[in-house]
Amino acid sequence: MSILIICGEHSGDFHASKLAASIKTQSPTTKIIGIGGKHLKAYSDTFLCDIVDLNAIGILEKLRLSKFKEMYTSLDNCLKTKKITNVILIDFQHHNFKLAKRIQEENIPIDTFITPNFWMWNDLKQMKKLASYSTNIFTIFKKEQERYDCLHPNVHYFGHPLSIQSTLPLSERPKLVSIFPGSRTQEIKYLLPIIIQSLILIRSQLSGYSVQLSVSSPAHLPLITSILDKYKSFPIELKEDASTVLINNSHLMISCTGTATLEAVASNTPLLIVGALSRLTYFVAKYILKIDLPLAGLPNIIMNKMVVPEFIQSNLVPRKISEKIKDILYSPNKYLDCYPQLKEKIFSKQNPYMESAKIILQKRPTS
Repeated sequence: MSILIICGEHSGDFHASKLAASIKTQSPTTKIIGIGGKHLKAYSDTFLCDIVDLNAIGILEKLRLSKFKEMYTSLDNCLKTKKITNVILIDFQHHNFKLAKRIQEENIPIDTFITPNFWMWNDLKQMKKLASYSTNIFTIFKKEQERYDCLHPNVHYFGHPLSIQSTLPLSERPKLVSIFPGSRTQEIKYLLPIIIQSLILIRSQLSGYSVQLSVSSPAHLPLITSILDKYKSFPIELKEDASTVLINNSHLMISCTGTATLEAVASNTPLLIVGALSRLTYFVAKYILKIDLPLAGLPNIIMNKMVVPEFIQSNLVPRKISEKIKDILYSPNKYLDCYPQLKEKIFSKQNPYMESAKIILQKRPTS
């Protein structure tokens, strides 16, 4: 039995590796073929290509499919030369439909593990397309499950796969502000300068604090360094492969929208969320596709209200952000009041990877 797993994001790569490990635990003879990143590669019997650093955000970026030529060539060769039992697509918003079309031509079943953000945007047309090619849909949010339940008979929800961390209380943590500017080039370009400018505005209040920045991939180091070079008078320490430790030690975490925000909740770390789309992408989303974008951070989307401070689009103003940073640092505990309820809604005592692997392997050959 051979399973092809495809992911195109850093977070998807992490989830792919955990899912692959769970499949291997339950069916050691199953062969894993991977297209993704370094985490999935570690659990793959055959790894075809690394693509996670190619992904970006925005309308223009997603149209640059030439960057992914190697991925599609590798996929075509794999489908022609290997006997694939089924394929697991993990998120990968800008490519999942094209990938699914090629896979369907070979009559290979497709499971979707973690759907793109269509459910957040109430984009029923895209949700129906995804449901049409999926044998199983594995969701990680209750709302995600509820919105696909009416479109597909095999929608599964076992809670979010992020486990709750045991952490130091704030009083025992070092005086540290951490920055998580994202895992995509465009996120870093948009967000990092504004975050730094916001911190510089209150540098006197940050006396005694260290500022550390999480580098999601070495591929982003040249871009990050080029931005930091413009603000040399404000020292920021770079941290690679240390995101969990960084979150657990922080007095405040400033993060882009995404999975890292849930890690902050799990770690009882005060959080401020920033997010932005390019002007073209935002215009198309709001005025052409008619997508309502009232909230951006996952904690706020889950609660359907602003429970964690977030600054997006026109509110992404250093002066406003700096005032909120000051308030969080002075009165952190009031920003943690919503965390118990968030944890109840997000996390589960089940192991979503193991439970999903059981279903993926169900009623299929074991070798």
